Amino acid sequence: MIERPGRPPVMGSPEIAQQRVQQLLDKERDPVPPVLRETSFAENVDRPIDVDRYVSKEWHDREVERMWKRVWQVACREEEIPEPGDSLVYEIVNTSLVIVRTQDGTIRAFHNSCLHRGRLLREGPGCIAELRCPFHGFTWDLDGKLIDIPSSWDFQHLEGVDLRLPEVRVACWDGWVFVCMDPETEPLEEFLGNFIQHWSAWPQANRTIGMHIVKRLTCNWKVGLEAFIESYHVVATHPQLLMSVDDVNTQYDTYPPDAKFNRMISPQAVSSPHLGPPLDDQAIIDSLLSGSRRRPLEPGETARDRLAAVVKSDYNRAAGTEVPSSISEAIDAIQYFVFPNFVPWAGLSPIMYRFRPDGDDPAHAIMDIWLMQPVPEGRPRPRPPAPIHLDRDEPFSSLPELGRLALIFDQDMANLGPVQRGLLASVKPSLALASYQESRIRHFAGMLDRYVGS
Repeated sequence: MIERPGRPPVMGSPEIAQQRVQQLLDKERDPVPPVLRETSFAENVDRPIDVDRYVSKEWHDREVERMWKRVWQVACREEEIPEPGDSLVYEIVNTSLVIVRTQDGTIRAFHNSCLHRGRLLREGPGCIAELRCPFHGFTWDLDGKLIDIPSSWDFQHLEGVDLRLPEVRVACWDGWVFVCMDPETEPLEEFLGNFIQHWSAWPQANRTIGMHIVKRLTCNWKVGLEAFIESYHVVATHPQLLMSVDDVNTQYDTYPPDAKFNRMISPQAVSSPHLGPPLDDQAIIDSLLSGSRRRPLEPGETARDRLAAVVKSDYNRAAGTEVPSSISEAIDAIQYFVFPNFVPWAGLSPIMYRFRPDGDDPAHAIMDIWLMQPVPEGRPRPRPPAPIHLDRDEPFSSLPELGRLALIFDQDMANLGPVQRGLLASVKPSLALASYQESRIRHFAGMLDRYVGS
């Protein structure tokens, strides 16, 4: 093990990390979902990950044809289109889809292209009675049936031709609207597999979008995704978190090759071994709370106890009722990844991510961040606010409502462009990933290879 002079050794291993997390769960007073007591480390071969997959247009093109056009992917939330006629546009590479709720409440997704001259039918969200092309007025109803051709006498050659709008498959799960362009792909429930059972402890029926940020990135979509599914980068990228995050002993769970998900559990309100012996609980909680919330711990009370009590109190106040939750569910970073690009955080965390290419460009990406909030008991689900768009040079710190998250996101952003540039500059044809702490990246790479090839 390589250590820098003057630093205490940092010990870690899959076994130590799993024991550390499970020992914290052993101390829970409230019930812990059984799925959190499970561990799984399906070792991936420590093979190199080719640089080409991040920089090559040829690789990008194979992803489009062999993966993006074949998988189920998150398009939006149901509450974004709650009423008949509500619609929005979802784009992935060169595919553009109109997602619309029809008069009978069904959600459908049509290719966003007029069958006359190809113009986009919709360029943004809105409530519509029909899909009318702004160019010449060809019009379809919300079920995709052609209902009007201006000067129809001039199109007699189209009589008997099927001019229904081509559509893709739609399926909903836990409030998320998924789309799939391949009629041969397995149903969504089979695609998600055991992830559905994992997630059953944290249904989103009582949540809605509080904030949706759409951030453009100067990197390949996989560079962005992979930066957010490991805690190994905390020591260098987020040093201010070391007082309250055990990054070294994060539990990484990967599953057999046919599983399309993985996860990590990163303990919070405990200090990182990178700082040496465990810090005093009072110092830890003082680094996390401020103002009137910063006060001495009670005898026998830990930093985890106090932080969980604060988080639960805030969440229950927003929900208008008491929501049962263990300490781990309240404060730990329990983060899942669902292939190919969806990253939901479990427990009381509000965070959900999605990563996708920005157009047909392997060097740029879009990151969606949803912050989900509880719907107060007895109140109707509100219509979500409009997404906030941040361009490539606009920092998260421009959104004061993000609080501490803004600094963390901006620290992550500072890596992404230089990673993409460094990959282009590299004379080494492959990456050298950690076996355990970057095992979720290895697992993801294996899933992608089964679609794209290696």
